[in-house]
Amino acid sequence: MMIKGSIEERMEYEDYIRSLKDTIRFSFWSIYQESQKIIRYYWIKKTKENREFESNEIQILHLMSLIGTAVRIGGLIYTWWWEEYIPEMIFALPQSKADWFVPVEDMAKTFMDVPTKTVEAALLKAKAPRDIIHNSLKAQREGNIDALVEQLYVIPIDEIFGAFKLINAYNQQSQAFSHISLFDKNTERRTLYSVVDAFETLNPEGSDYVKTLSDKVSELAKSIELDDQDVVNNPEPCIFSICIGVQLASEVFKDNLGSSDPIAKVMQEITEESSFQKIYNRYVQFPRDAERCMAFCRKLIHWLNDNLGIDISADNLDIETSDSGNIRPIISSNTQRLDFPTRFINETAPSQIYAQERDPILTEIFKIYGSSFENMSCEDFLYLFGATSKIPLTYNPPYYWSGDESTLKAILKVFYTRQPRLLKHLILHSSNKATGATTHDWGKNKNHVAYRDVENNIIGIIKRVTGKELKEL
Repeated sequence: MMIKGSIEERMEYEDYIRSLKDTIRFSFWSIYQESQKIIRYYWIKKTKENREFESNEIQILHLMSLIGTAVRIGGLIYTWWWEEYIPEMIFALPQSKADWFVPVEDMAKTFMDVPTKTVEAALLKAKAPRDIIHNSLKAQREGNIDALVEQLYVIPIDEIFGAFKLINAYNQQSQAFSHISLFDKNTERRTLYSVVDAFETLNPEGSDYVKTLSDKVSELAKSIELDDQDVVNNPEPCIFSICIGVQLASEVFKDNLGSSDPIAKVMQEITEESSFQKIYNRYVQFPRDAERCMAFCRKLIHWLNDNLGIDISADNLDIETSDSGNIRPIISSNTQRLDFPTRFINETAPSQIYAQERDPILTEIFKIYGSSFENMSCEDFLYLFGATSKIPLTYNPPYYWSGDESTLKAILKVFYTRQPRLLKHLILHSSNKATGATTHDWGKNKNHVAYRDVENNIIGIIKRVTGKELKEL
């Protein structure tokens, strides 16, 4: 994805990401400080007693060292979330009117707490005049809240409210996470109240959703809240989990963003540091731990899917042997696919398309248009467009479209608010075979294609299968 902007802005962003390699971001600072206090405690204890570390103490020090590695990886994920992912979410938001009054001063205060790229996306979504955007971003960068308030007064609240509501909710969650304490018995309650309040602000599916979320957040908080005596007595399971979690995060971002992406590159550099490698190689050994490693990854992926509403396939996990003889879990590159059509999620009424409705919708669409894909089964189509997380044995991108380019461009225009970055790699045109091209630009001239017939077909399918209405383009 990476940020949009001039070459200079993107180079500056890459330098910024590299500067975060040894930085602890705000949200993770309290956790990191606690780990450092524990390290100091054991070193002072060893010095006072004039002895060597006991084996159990060495494990605890290894665990605290790993926390330092994990929060640096977490900081990069936090940066990607705010600088790249949330701006994309803002652009994909359906336009909505304000459903409560927000003083401009409160809005400005929230905008001061988040990256400039997120604020820029909110202003662009609100279709603010060029001078207002320029002056607002200048005020935000300089920390001049009074000047920012002055600019925001000009923007109608209905135009910017949806973006503000999203930013404010996730900012509340970030603030809540920054107060998590590893050994604080009130962690569960604090996390529960703060995060649920944030989701109530978004309120995507009403009060029933929030009640269900409360149980899930409580479960997460309990998993974060460590019993200090349990950890002291048996730190090895925590060490193993963090080792695999850090490695998995690095591999997933490399797979999804590309190995040349600055965030993926810095993550890989962190996991290649000798301090991490020594601990990893000590506690994670193959083939002995292969099944345990895979079980942990599956459990983590299932939790993410169930609690965060994403759709990662646990079936995609594979084992790869590195030059050093270590075997690590990765997401195999030939399992790459597209997100489920964003317009089906964001622009249907009276509610979005839910998980159980994805398969039948795309199956009906495949019946009409699937024959134009070469060597593609319906199961391949469902996986490619994110309707299912179960990868078919026949799945083998890239797939070639043999029909008119304009027809697929029309389908993609109806499917996506913004075309996914992987699209040009996963779907090619049959004409590309003669040239040997490995990518195809489906976004070129897409706004000039005739799409009404395709749109009417898809709107009709969604209406027939779910009873819901997809908004016309």
